[in-house]
Amino acid sequence: TLALGVNLPAFLVVVKGTRLYVGAQAPGTGGSGYREYDRSSCLQMIGRAGRPQFDTQGVAVIMTTTDVGPIDRMM
Repeated sequence: TLALGVNLPAFLVVVKGTRLYVGAQAPGTGGSGYREYDRSSCLQMIGRAGRPQFDTQGVAVIMTTTDVGPIDRMM
């Protein structure tokens, strides 16, 4: 995955959702089983946008819900 540091640059990076399933009984999930990605994981994924050898810039798109919280504050 892009969050684990695989060397895979691309001009466009699309993050389709910012929630990670961690189990229904996991603490801090409010019973839903999902938690938001932490800031460093999101930055790692969108940091793949742009290919230094080909492009002068890159594009990152984050698709998420309106009640995100930490991701909103990151931008």
